Amino acid sequence: MFVRIRLPRLHDGNRMEAIRPKKIADAIATRIEKLILEGALRPGEKLASERELAQRLDVSRPSLREAIDKLVDRGLLNATRSGTSVAEFLTPLMMPLANLYREHENAAVDYFEFRQWVEAQAARAAAERATEVDKAAILACLADMRKAHKSKNPTREAQADVNLHILVYEASHNFIVLHVMRALSELLRNHVFYNREHLYLRPGVRE
Repeated sequence: MFVRIRLPRLHDGNRMEAIRPKKIADAIATRIEKLILEGALRPGEKLASERELAQRLDVSRPSLREAIDKLVDRGLLNATRSGTSVAEFLTPLMMPLANLYREHENAAVDYFEFRQWVEAQAARAAAERATEVDKAAILACLADMRKAHKSKNPTREAQADVNLHILVYEASHNFIVLHVMRALSELLRNHVFYNREHLYLRPGVRE
């Protein structure tokens, strides 16, 4: 017994849709967006010039410009006369929190407790997922910390300390941890919870 199966015809209205190639501008935007998501492009980082970036991606400048406009509309990039940079897209979320905690006497304690919870898991994930590039960056940062320690430069030492933690977040390859903790680290740089440089000046801290 044969069963007749009716295949859709090309002229059967909505049954068969034309295949349309993805616009090159959308493909460019997706690629840049992925670099931002993965942390390869950091908030505040300036992109290469339009001409250089178009050459690197092997695309036309009009297509690149359209892609950048799309990412600007999404709040991921900032475009000014001086160039294009990655937007500080979590700042609008974090600043009200910073203002709330700035005068709160328990803010530093709560912050450290939160970091203990997150960093334990981030360090574990980093140990399992870190690439050779991640490991090299962490080792370089540790070497910089040692140099800063020997030179007794609290500013440089505090900066290297923040950088080390961010590198561990990056090596965890968890995008949410990376972006949230990076935003919190920016608050730390701005002494919202406590002054890190002053911490390194306290007796016993640097030993």
